[in-house]
Amino acid sequence: MVADRLLGVSDIEASFVIARVSEHQVAISARSRGKFNVQYILEKMGGGGHFTAAAVVKDQISVEELKKQCIEEIQHYIETGGNT
Repeated sequence: MVADRLLGVSDIEASFVIARVSEHQVAISARSRGKFNVQYILEKMGGGGHFTAAAVVKDQISVEELKKQCIEEIQHYIETGGNT
């Protein structure tokens, strides 16, 4: 729900919400207005979903480490235009 609501903020094209979901798991829920393929980004991290809605859950990782990985994948996606 948070990722969906963030898309209501002016000029937000995509949202990535990272949270600890259990003692040993951290997840990312991502949403897009259609400009960014969040499925592609999160598939690179082992997750999946659809072009405008995707998620990933990782075991034995900190919120900070998963955030770092997510930012790296987003940057790569932007730099390559979503190719490779």
